[in-house]
Amino acid sequence: QNEIVVVNKSDLIKSKNGEHIYVSAKTGAGISDLMNIIKEKIHSELDGHENDLVVNSRARGHLESAVVELESAADKSPEIMAEHINAAANRIGQILGIIGTDEIYDSVFGQLCLGK
Repeated sequence: QNEIVVVNKSDLIKSKNGEHIYVSAKTGAGISDLMNIIKEKIHSELDGHENDLVVNSRARGHLESAVVELESAADKSPEIMAEHINAAANRIGQILGIIGTDEIYDSVFGQLCLGK
C-alpha cells in the first residue's frame, strides 16, 4: 500500500483510528513517527534499487561537471588539484542547495560598479 493517512490536530481528537497516523502541527506530536514511516516506505519501495532513481537534467549536468573536475585533478600539483576538487564540491553543492564561493563573489562584486 502506497498510502499514509495522516490526521492533523491530534491534540484535539479524542477517538483515534489505529490505521491512521496522528500528528499535531501545533505541538509537533507524531511528526517523528510520520517521518519514520515515510523512511520505511521509501526503503521498502527501493528494496536495493537505489540505482534506478531518476536524476533530473540539472542535477545530472552538475554531477557530470563534478566528475570532469575530479578526473582533471588526477596527477596535478596540490594547488591545481585543490582548485579542481573545490570546483567539483561547488557543483555538488549546487545540487544540494549549498551556496559556494562563486555565488558569494557574484553576489558581492555583482553589486559594485568598478570604473574610473
